[in-house]
Amino acid sequence: MRQWAGNILKILVEVGTVGVEGEVVVIMEAMKMETEVRSKFSGIVSAVPYQEGGAVAGGNALISL
Repeated sequence: MRQWAGNILKILVEVGTVGVEGEVVVIMEAMKMETEVRSKFSGIVSAVPYQEGGAVAGGNALISL
């Protein structure tokens, strides 16, 4: 059984965007709390597999650099 981590409220980057380490890339909501997800690395965004409003399971990558 999958454990859902939360829902994506806002995606702040798109494919081709240059991301900087520590930059907020996604804002998620879980249990009525908003969480800013920050990039661990710098690089060019190559994939954004989720859409705003979508549910995300724990452990899944939200952005690929």
